[in-house]
Amino acid sequence: MPGAAATVVPGLTTTIQVPENADVLISTHGGVQTVSMSTTGVSRVDVMIVINGALVPNGGYRRVIAANTGGSTSTIAYWSFGVAESLPAGTYTIEVKAAWQSGNNANVSGSSTSVLQGALTATVVKR
Repeated sequence: MPGAAATVVPGLTTTIQVPENADVLISTHGGVQTVSMSTTGVSRVDVMIVINGALVPNGGYRRVIAANTGGSTSTIAYWSFGVAESLPAGTYTIEVKAAWQSGNNANVSGSSTSVLQGALTATVVKR
């Protein structure tokens, strides 16, 4: 269970139309950076794929741990995962959400000028 409420990662939302006899392949990647300036600082962030407000079960959730070690600070950790979903025909809103779990605050994803920049891809595949 997340330590804080999940919020949509800016820019990682899409709405798709699923026809009959189709599956949806959803993938996401991006970065989490701890804001801790301590060499022992750590941030734990939950990243999840959500369809129409519901967490995708069976693989739609990851815990990302950005831990400063060996004298480094502001460490970055990356997520990359995906799921395949069989959904009935209809319109679906897919989001990537993040929730602080524990440790120090963190930056999640970023703009096109950031190495943290995340992405969300939803591909509809006819059966």
